[in-house]
Amino acid sequence: LSAHYRVCEPYSDNKGRYHFGFHCPRLSDNNKTYMFCCYHNNTAFKYCCNESEFQVVMQVNLTTTSDGYAHK
Repeated sequence: LSAHYRVCEPYSDNKGRYHFGFHCPRLSDNNKTYMFCCYHNNTAFKYCCNESEFQVVMQVNLTTTSDGYAHK
């Protein structure tokens, strides 16, 4: 699995507040299966999620390409 699916890039939210990027899972995450970055668009709240939520939210199938990531 490519590491860039585990990085939430820096972004500004809808109120213009800047948020630094972070890696998933975060050190504060109790559930270490939250190893993917989920978001609905580049200006929305980004968070760590599990594989099944990642595939639904990001509309991808992790098993269809050789690098493990393809848009549906």
